[in-house]
Amino acid sequence: MSKKANQMGLELALYTVVFLVIILGHVDAQSLLDDEHAVLLKLKKHWQNPPSLGHWSQSNSSYCSWPEIKCTDNSVTSLSLISMDIVGTLPPYLCDLQNLKKLVLQNNSLTNEFPTALYNCSKLDHLDLSLNIFIRTLPSSIYLLDKLTYLNLAGNSFSGDIPATIGRLNALRYLLLSNNLFNGSFPLEIGNLTNLKLLALAYNLQLKPFTLPSNYSQLRVLKYLWIPESNLIGKIPEKIGDLVSLKQFDLSKNSLSGKIPGSLHDNGLSGEIPRVVEAINLGLIDLSENILTGTIPEDFGNLINLTSLNLASNQLSGAIPESVGRLPALMDLILFANNLSGKLPPDFGRYSMLREFDVGSNRLTGKLPKNLCYWGKLLLMKAFDNNLTGEFRQPLGNCTSLLVFDIHKNGFSGKIPAGVSSRKSLEVFKAYNNLLIGSIPQELTALSALTTLLLHHNRLTGHLPSDMVSWKSLNTLNLARNQLSGPLPEKLGFLQSLADLDLSENQFSGQVPPEFGLLRLNLLNLSSNHLNGIIPSEFDNPAYENSFLNNPGLCKVSQSVNLNKCNSSSKPIKSNKSRHKSLALIVGSGAAIAFVFVYCCFCSS
Repeated sequence: MSKKANQMGLELALYTVVFLVIILGHVDAQSLLDDEHAVLLKLKKHWQNPPSLGHWSQSNSSYCSWPEIKCTDNSVTSLSLISMDIVGTLPPYLCDLQNLKKLVLQNNSLTNEFPTALYNCSKLDHLDLSLNIFIRTLPSSIYLLDKLTYLNLAGNSFSGDIPATIGRLNALRYLLLSNNLFNGSFPLEIGNLTNLKLLALAYNLQLKPFTLPSNYSQLRVLKYLWIPESNLIGKIPEKIGDLVSLKQFDLSKNSLSGKIPGSLHDNGLSGEIPRVVEAINLGLIDLSENILTGTIPEDFGNLINLTSLNLASNQLSGAIPESVGRLPALMDLILFANNLSGKLPPDFGRYSMLREFDVGSNRLTGKLPKNLCYWGKLLLMKAFDNNLTGEFRQPLGNCTSLLVFDIHKNGFSGKIPAGVSSRKSLEVFKAYNNLLIGSIPQELTALSALTTLLLHHNRLTGHLPSDMVSWKSLNTLNLARNQLSGPLPEKLGFLQSLADLDLSENQFSGQVPPEFGLLRLNLLNLSSNHLNGIIPSEFDNPAYENSFLNNPGLCKVSQSVNLNKCNSSSKPIKSNKSRHKSLALIVGSGAAIAFVFVYCCFCSS
């Protein structure tokens, strides 16, 4: 055979091999498609064909286009079935999806023990079985899921120990075991998971009491540590400060003791807050409801990522560092119930979008910072029970976002500005126990969202607005202990949501409007005014026996109220319901007479 013939034979053989490889590869690919489609349909049947998976069908073989599924190279790599009303168990053939990397079955009704059949999903790196009904103990063999970077088993009914072998999942970055029924021990080995970014073990109330292991200081990339209400005891290791990447740290509502090296809430911690804060990436500090003393560290002003600072209900003293007022990310400042003194830093709100500003119950002096609502995002402003002063005017400008404004028990003076009506969202307005003067502006009644208005114990004068523009939501109105005068506006009687009304210790005169009888009040106090006449019949009962004291001109019909009895010629005032009926009768009779008169004139013509 010639050399040329040999070469041709080799080329032919090579083409044949390539052809066979292509054909077989296509067959394998098609076989994989058929197999995965069959597995998915089998899963659907195993879960009793839930309606949420109605589009999983034999005729619809393009399963990579199903919204719950993601594919790579036409093979399933992600299966996400969140809140699909799936009931039952996880069958072992789930892992016949050989390239499955991500499995999310959050918020269904899956039950039974931890599905160890998942060990056969050899590429699985993301597992979320949270918010189901899995029970019993986690198996010590869980370390066989050694490729996992994300494990979420929160919101189930797992019990017993958290297995120590969980510390062998070296690739793990996110571990969430919150809200279970674990009643055994807590493994120190979790401290070996040096790649962890988030550790959530919250609300495991039945765990055996345990201390925070010192080896947790090895978690140098940990950003979120969340273990509230989980039976933590003892002291916090000093080395917790080595968690240099930490942004949020919550060990609240445990039984911790001793001095504080980090961020805690509602424990028995005492002493001073450390002057130096090494975890400079902190996004949240909550040290509230402890027994902390000393001053707020100047170092807090260096925490440029801090969004929330809560030091409420402690015994902190001294001034608030001015650098804290310039924090660029700060949204929530909560410092109420301390012994803080000095002036408020003037830059609060100028450099960050404040949402909540609460410095109530301290010893602060001076004026409110003028930029609190600079970015228009402020929802809550509380500065009550301090020694703050200055003209009331409009300390927050046209802050349309504001829901709660509380400055009671201070020394603010001046008039209530008419511009307050721009705060259309305002629900709570408390400025009692101040030195406010002038009248209550008509514009104040335009706040349709207002539920609580407390202006008692000031120096307000003049008449109440005769027309209530839009107090449709008002529940509580207290204007007591001022110098308000004139008649009581009958429009108050049409505020259907009003439950508490206190206008006592003023100089109101005239009769109690019968429209007040339309109100369904839990509290009514009109005492110590200059009112006269008969009280509305709806209030002539023992429930209101102390509502009209020190009004010598008022009288009653019955014996149930602490007032003089009206003489026999006096007639009780009825509510507007009766008056409206009488008016309708008069108008109706008048119309009938007019009709008869016109008709007669027409006939005579």
